[in-house]
Amino acid sequence: MLQKLQKTSQQTLHYDIAPTMMKNYLGVKNNSVDYSFGQDLYQPCYREGFICGYNQRFAIIEKNQIINIYPSGLFDATDKKLNALDDSKINYDRVSTELKNMNRFYKK
Repeated sequence: MLQKLQKTSQQTLHYDIAPTMMKNYLGVKNNSVDYSFGQDLYQPCYREGFICGYNQRFAIIEKNQIINIYPSGLFDATDKKLNALDDSKINYDRVSTELKNMNRFYKK
């Protein structure tokens, strides 16, 4: 049965569609972290940021900055209008966490 439409002020992503469908309509009991970066749209929660891109280039999108990660392993940071920011603004612990998170679906 479809749930009632809701309005939310939380940020949502296309990543959230699969976990929402799997849990609410297909009866999957697994935690969404087993198969997705997304979250159930009916249980929104705060995101500090998210990762997007493809296997050659990707970025971590945060509220006030974008951290670009290049194939060479170099990083740079920009604001939302793509103006360069000082590299001291990069939270390297967050980058490390996101890199590990991104690789969790690859076979080791």
